[in-house]
Amino acid sequence: MSLIVWTVSGMFTAIGAFCYAELGTLIKKSGGDYAYIMEAFGPLLAFLRLWIEAMVIMMDERDGKSG
Repeated sequence: MSLIVWTVSGMFTAIGAFCYAELGTLIKKSGGDYAYIMEAFGPLLAFLRLWIEAMVIMMDERDGKSG
């Protein structure tokens, strides 16, 4: 059973990676996630995503709490 779950999870991860790679080839702007969200959803959601990453995710990494 765990092997089936592991295989299905791996397939979902591969599909996600392929979709992300496709975005990288279609959207030629620099900026990664910000550029993709800006193109798809507009400036407000892109700003919120960038702000959340800067305040929540990066603060945690700077404090040394991740990993």
